[in-house]
Amino acid sequence: FAVKRGRGERALLLAGAADAIRHAVGTATYPNDRAARARVLDPVRQALGDAAVTAEMEGWSMTMEAAIEYALSEGTGDS
Repeated sequence: FAVKRGRGERALLLAGAADAIRHAVGTATYPNDRAARARVLDPVRQALGDAAVTAEMEGWSMTMEAAIEYALSEGTGDS
């Protein structure tokens, strides 16, 4: 949803947070899910370059509570 609204950094941050949560609880991402995410997020990664890596790493470093709060926020910023 964030990608479609032109908020690529937010989408990547949330994707990073989701990956970290999955990793913490030991849940794998299914191949079809990985492919679908790649179709959506790879163009954003290419467009943002280094900022994409920064956003995803920021998501990885968030606590689950912080990630949930961020996801539910109505922030107008991109990150």
